[in-house]
Order: sequence, then structure tokens, then C-alpha cells
Amino acid sequence: MTIPLFRSAAFAAIVILSLSCQPRSPENRVVAQVNGDRITLAELREEIALYRDQHQGEPETESAADDHLKSIIERRLMLQEAAKEAIPPPAGASGRSRERMLISQLVRTKTGEWESRIVATEEDIRRHYDRLRFDVMVTVAHAKDLATAENIAEQMRLGKPVPDSEILGPLFYESVRLTALENAFDLDRGDIGVFAADDGFMVIQVMKKEPLKLPSYKSMREKLRNDALEIMREKTMADWMESVKSKAKIVVNQALVKEAAAGVK
Repeated sequence: MTIPLFRSAAFAAIVILSLSCQPRSPENRVVAQVNGDRITLAELREEIALYRDQHQGEPETESAADDHLKSIIERRLMLQEAAKEAIPPPAGASGRSRERMLISQLVRTKTGEWESRIVATEEDIRRHYDRLRFDVMVTVAHAKDLATAENIAEQMRLGKPVPDSEILGPLFYESVRLTALENAFDLDRGDIGVFAADDGFMVIQVMKKEPLKLPSYKSMREKLRNDALEIMREKTMADWMESVKSKAKIVVNQALVKEAAAGVK
């Protein structure tokens, strides 16, 4: 029997409508949008599960789920930038492998653009050496705004207890470079400083600063220069990423972020 065209079209419309009205899978709920590109609850939970599998036994901070989401957002932004640069997708690759290869090519492309502007002066090389020469023990406190951070710094100067502060160390420069904590190596014992950090501001008080045994500056200079250049490249890339993020439209469902961590075994 032949079904009239209008009847078959009407039937198709009913099927599409019924499918669209089906309840959305909880895992497909949108945790964040990056320039309209969706990140689902399932993607965030997969990221968390992968990290836990690779770092078994390590404690997680309260902000772990936010940190994992930040990583996904940054990857998504870099993939969008790769598309803008018309970087061709790698043949035969898919999933995470494809993403890693695209991002690696983007990094090489951007680094090539900046290379002529990245120069390590003698002062830069010496500063890198001086930071490597010590380990430090610090008291650290966090603040959302500069005024609060400066108030915390004043409390530290007066020797008053600071709620939610923590003692970290001994710290070595290589383990904290390109974070706010690297500034501790420019301070002397007893000094207090306020520095910009990912979550606002960090107040650092140096409790101990102990010298380490290193070869002479002269014998290490070429390696120090190469290391300083690499740090400058990393910082330039980090600054570029922050610029990209500042121009992006990013919307986050914070309630779902909390739910994500709770739902991963």
C-alpha cells in the first residue's frame, strides 16, 4: 500500500517531536559552554576519572573539579584557535589523540610567531640561577581581592594569626615555577609579599630560606640560558592563553561542577 506523501511527512514529524521530548540523559547536561561549544557532565566526569586513575592515592583539593573543568575549557579554546589558524586535522587520528596533535601543532605555530621576540638577558639568566640556589618554607594565604590580600599581609606583619593560612615547604623553584609561589624565591627570610594568582591573590611570607649546593654560575650558564628561554616561552604561551580566555564567552553551571566530582567513583 502506498502511503500518501503528506501522511508520511506528518508521521515523520511526530517521530521527531516524540524523540525531542524524551528526557535528556543526566550525563548529557551541559556543565559549561565555551563560545557556544558545549562541555557535558559526562566529559567532565571522564576527565576526573582519568586523573584519579593516573594519580591513585593522591589527595584531591576541594577545587579539583573546577581545576579539571578549567583544563577542558583551555583545551577547547585551543582547538577553536587551531581551527582559526586553519591547522589541518591529523590524518587517521581521533578522540584525545587528535586533540593532542592539533594542540601540539598550534603551540608550535604560536611559538614560531613569538620566537624572535623572546630573548634571555644576562639579568634573566642570573635571576633564574638565584632562584635555583635556595629552598624556601612559606606561610601562604589566599584572597579574592587586593584589599583583602593587603589586610592579610598587614596581619602577618603584626604577627597575628591568619585564618585558613597554610605552611608549605620546603619548596624548590623548579616545582613551582610559573605559579604565584615562584615569587617566594625573590624574597628574603621574613619578607611578605602580595602577588596575583589564578584564584585572585596570594599572600606569601617566607619563614625559612636555605641555600643549596649548585655548580658555579659560569659552568651552568649555557643550561641556565636555555632553561630561562624555555620558561619565557611557557610564560608567553600562558599569557596568550589568558588573553584568549578573556575574550571568550564562557558560561559555567557551578552546581553541576560540584555534582560531577561526587558522581565519579
